[in-house]
Amino acid sequence: MAQQQLSSPRRKRKFRLRKTTSLLLGLMILLSFWPALKWVGLRLLRTERSYYGQVERAYQAQGIFIRPEQLLLAPMGGRVELLVKSGTRVPRGAGLVKIVNEDLKERLKPQMEAAQNKLAAHDREARLALARGQERVDQSQLAIDNHTVKLKKQLSVRNYVASRQLEEELNSLAAKRRQATEELARTEEELALKRKALLEEQARIEEQFARAEEIIRAKTPGIVSFQLDGLEELCQKTRYSTLFAKELAGKIRTVKSETTIPVGEPVGRLIDNFQCQLALCFTAAEDFAQGQAIYLHLPTGLERGKVEKWSRSGDKTYLLCTLENYKPQWNDLRSLELELATERKDGVVVSSRALVRRQEKLGVWVRQEGKPVWKEVTVRLQTRERAVVEGLPSGEAVITNPRLLR
Repeated sequence: MAQQQLSSPRRKRKFRLRKTTSLLLGLMILLSFWPALKWVGLRLLRTERSYYGQVERAYQAQGIFIRPEQLLLAPMGGRVELLVKSGTRVPRGAGLVKIVNEDLKERLKPQMEAAQNKLAAHDREARLALARGQERVDQSQLAIDNHTVKLKKQLSVRNYVASRQLEEELNSLAAKRRQATEELARTEEELALKRKALLEEQARIEEQFARAEEIIRAKTPGIVSFQLDGLEELCQKTRYSTLFAKELAGKIRTVKSETTIPVGEPVGRLIDNFQCQLALCFTAAEDFAQGQAIYLHLPTGLERGKVEKWSRSGDKTYLLCTLENYKPQWNDLRSLELELATERKDGVVVSSRALVRRQEKLGVWVRQEGKPVWKEVTVRLQTRERAVVEGLPSGEAVITNPRLLR
C-alpha cells in the first residue's frame, strides 16, 4: 500500500516531464519551419493594384418615362396620310396628319361631276341666249340708223309726207329696240340668278367634298411620334408611385400612311420635349431630398436627374425625377430596367475587402518588396465591392485578404 502511494507522485512527475519535453520539441519544430510557414503565408496573400477611377453607390431600378404628350385623335374614319416624319419637331399650327374618307368622296364624286356639268351647260346656253338677245338689239339699232338717214334725206328735199311716215316708223323701231334691250336685261338677270344657284349648289358639294379630307394640326410646338403604346394618358394621370402596382402591358402600334382607322382612334402624339420625367422603383434604405442630383445609366448613356418627389412603401423606394436634357431617343421609350447612382466619387480605388481597422484606424496592407506594409487611408465612398480612398497612390499592390496577416 505504501509502495503504491510512493509510485503515484513519481508517475505524475514523469507525465509533467514528458509533456514539457513534447511542448519544447513542438516549439523547436515550429521555429525551424517558421520561415517556410511565413513564405507559404505570403504566397497565399492575394493582391490587386490600386487605380484611379470612379465608384458609384448604385441600385438596380425599374423606370417608367412620363412625358407631357398630346394624343392626335382622328376626327373621322378614313385613310391616313402622314404629312411629317416621326421624330420631327414642328411649330404650332403645322399640319401633321391628313385623314381621307374615301367612301364619302366616292359618294360625292358623281354629284360633283353633275354640278360641274350643269354649270358648264348653263354657261353655254347663257352665251347663246345673250348672243340672240344682243343680236335683236343690234338689228333694231341698225334699222333705226337706216331710217334716220332716210329721214334726213327727205327733210333735205322738203318731202314732209314721207318724213312723217319715216318718223312714225322710227318711233316704232325705237319701241322695238327698247323692248329688245329690256328682254336682254331680263335674260341676263335670270341667267345670273340661275348661275348663282348652280354655283351655290357646287360650293355646297365642294364643301362636303372638302370635309372628306381633314388635316390634324399641332396645337402646341413639339416632337411628333407615330408610335403608340396605349399608356400615354395613363402615365400622365396616375401617381408616379402607383404606376408600378399596375400591369403596364402596353401594346406598341406604329401608324403608317395608307392605314385605315376609325373615328376617334389615336394616330400619333405630340411630345413636349422641354419636359421629361422618370418614375423609379428600387430597393434602398437611404433617404432622399427634393432637388438632390442622381445619375441614371440609360440606353443613351449616363444622364443626370433631379429628384422632385420620393416616397417609401415597405422595402420599396419610389422616386420621381426630372431629366435635365431631353434626347430624341427617348421619344418611344416607356418602361425599362436601369442602374441608378445616388453618389459618385473619383479617386484611387481599392477593393472593399482590403479595408481593415488597426488600433482604431482604417487602412490597407500593401505588398512592398515582398513584405506587407500597413498604410492608413481615408475612405471617401465605399460600396460592397469598391471604395475610393485618400492617402494611397495608384498602382500599389493592395492585399485583398488581410485576414491572413492577423
